[in-house]
Amino acid sequence: RTAAAVTADLGLGRAALWGLLATLASKSLAAADPRTPGRYRILESLRAYGREQLDAEHELLTVHDLLLRRYADLAEQMYGTFAGRAALLADSAAEADNIHYATGIAEAARDPRYPRIANLLSAIWHRRGELPRARALLTHLVNTTVLSPVDRMETLRRIAVDVAATGDGPLAIRYAEECRALACSVGDNVRMAEALNALANAHVLMGDFAASIALIREHLPLIRSIPNPDHLCLTLGNLAGYLLATGQADAAEDAIGEALTLADTNVITLASAAVVSLCRDEFDPATAHARRALTLARPGHHVLVDCCEVLAMAAAERGDPIRAMRLFAATASIRISDGLQGAPWWGARVSRAAAAASASVPPAAAQAATTEGARLTVEETIAYALHDTLPDRASTSGSPLTEREQDVAELVAHGYTNAQIAARLFISNRTVATHLTHIRAKLGLPSRIHIAAWINSQKPAGSR
Repeated sequence: RTAAAVTADLGLGRAALWGLLATLASKSLAAADPRTPGRYRILESLRAYGREQLDAEHELLTVHDLLLRRYADLAEQMYGTFAGRAALLADSAAEADNIHYATGIAEAARDPRYPRIANLLSAIWHRRGELPRARALLTHLVNTTVLSPVDRMETLRRIAVDVAATGDGPLAIRYAEECRALACSVGDNVRMAEALNALANAHVLMGDFAASIALIREHLPLIRSIPNPDHLCLTLGNLAGYLLATGQADAAEDAIGEALTLADTNVITLASAAVVSLCRDEFDPATAHARRALTLARPGHHVLVDCCEVLAMAAAERGDPIRAMRLFAATASIRISDGLQGAPWWGARVSRAAAAASASVPPAAAQAATTEGARLTVEETIAYALHDTLPDRASTSGSPLTEREQDVAELVAHGYTNAQIAARLFISNRTVATHLTHIRAKLGLPSRIHIAAWINSQKPAGSR
């Protein structure tokens, strides 16, 4: 729409407009936004031109300072809030490219704002599932930069969370312990609470639930003293999960019940409540909590997959194995492509439920449901979980591509790499490459960006 508005005086139709965008892409002047189909962004060549013009006018340093000031202010807000952190990161995500650029400027200039802007960028990457990228940035930061106590605590805690999410318990414990020790030395109870939760989660990855439960119970009085109840809600939700894993369902219910009385609109608390209710075979409350978590705000991917897995198991219990298998396949794809590691006890429960659902229907129906689920993007998964509607792909019925080639092309348009496409469709990287060769040959297109433009040009105008 923006491109159409900018070029309105040229009188271009839709086909010509997409051709123009593809031409800009082929000249490295624009690229398809991997997270927003139909949206294009300028590339480094235009940014470099802009820098040259600003430098010629002796305004580059001033503009850079304004940029760093803006993102340092956003990072400061992220440091200082817990309840509004998710909303702040969601709003900032659209500026991720600019924040990445600002991070590079700040590091090169050895600007003191660099650590905070880097933490902001890593938090955005973590939220949208780019865990290895977030971890690499933070590891580089902590190993190459002299940090203030606050910056070091924030960086250590975030590394611990990212490392734990990818399954490295011992390394997560190391970073979380260092963060806890530093928080204790400066008397920062808020970051102490966050470090304790990261440490407890790391112990769980090592299979030591008793250590995690004891750690949280020991420090609950300290966490209760923090004015913002969200820290206590997060801690109680984590405690409930650990208690469930050790067969203490009643104690888990008490913990999550207290959390819900404090903040019943916190998506992490609601996700934990959904898991607790499901494990107590209370499927109606489990469904209600999971749906509310998905409805209130766009959750991070770890909350998304937990909620969708709860809804899948509830669907299976209610006699709808097809819906269950679609959701199981969708969340499995998200876990693989984002490198998300769930708690082993929860993963085992999900695997058993998925196998039972698959065994309850004919093999062909099970395969079809699994394929449909694996094709869903994150946004489509949320829509299906909430509204039980699959995306309308009828507009591709006249496509020259086979069904599987169409699947691959659509994922290309969403910005997925070959490895991510392979994970989502349960095929090999080589098969993905072969499909792309066939797609380019059939459509007469030279590159992935042209495939993305073609996919978007086939969609009805209102769906973009």
